[in-house]
Amino acid sequence: MKKLFSFIAVFLSLSAINNVSALENTDEYYTNQKGVIMSKEDYEYLVDATSWELVDFLSQDHYDLLMEDISNCKKIFSETKYIMTSTFKGANGRIINYEQEITEEEYNNFEPIMPMDLCSEGVVCWETNAKQYYMLAYQFDSEYEIFGVLKWKTIPQISSYDINAIRWESSGGTFVATSYGAAEHRDTERYFTPESQRKKLSNGYGTSVLIRSGNEFRPINIISVSGYFTGATTTKFYGTYQHATKPLTLAQSMSYTLNANGLGGSVYFSDANLRSSYDNMTGVYFTITD
Repeated sequence: MKKLFSFIAVFLSLSAINNVSALENTDEYYTNQKGVIMSKEDYEYLVDATSWELVDFLSQDHYDLLMEDISNCKKIFSETKYIMTSTFKGANGRIINYEQEITEEEYNNFEPIMPMDLCSEGVVCWETNAKQYYMLAYQFDSEYEIFGVLKWKTIPQISSYDINAIRWESSGGTFVATSYGAAEHRDTERYFTPESQRKKLSNGYGTSVLIRSGNEFRPINIISVSGYFTGATTTKFYGTYQHATKPLTLAQSMSYTLNANGLGGSVYFSDANLRSSYDNMTGVYFTITD
């Protein structure tokens, strides 16, 4: 009988250990935009080895490849622009917007001028603000992950629909987009951008970003495009973020196409009034030869 009790005790002990191990292995610490579940250890490892942007949009296949060998993914491009903007209320309420590229150090030390303060030459200023826009690109063998990310330094005063877009143009072959993503982040919170605010075109992808003030403000906006190339090609990818300088509807913000004559080298409005409603921030671009 003692032997039987001893056997049962050992069995229960082993079962408990196995259950703890199973719980650790299935720790649902983080679920990314594509439904991939990660433990805290795996999430922190991947973010440290790559970037939070990539981890947020990893497919299950790419996640498995990274966990197998981190060298299965290569970062092939990264560039950031830092922009300071000054917005004035001109005659008859006309909005005048100036932009200037600044250094990373200037961006980090930037102090905003709040609404109705005096700017240069004694003109009443609506606001000064700063933002950084960057593009990232990663390669998994023959597949690519492209990102366009905007981070605000301070909260914009104008509450309307901004545009974050990626455009591509190829010579020789074709870039085939297989999946898209869009989200807004505030601190540790993440919000998925509704499909009604996304626009998929044959040569690019964009989202209309609703800027909000106060606690609902989302200071980081990110979009992602995944795809591959058919045939030998040289493809240029253009990224841009356009901030609305006046209130607009969602329908107005979605009425763009993507071409080289557009704002930031991408976002084109046939309506001149809509074109002048955005800040025409300079974009970022890079080339992939496959």
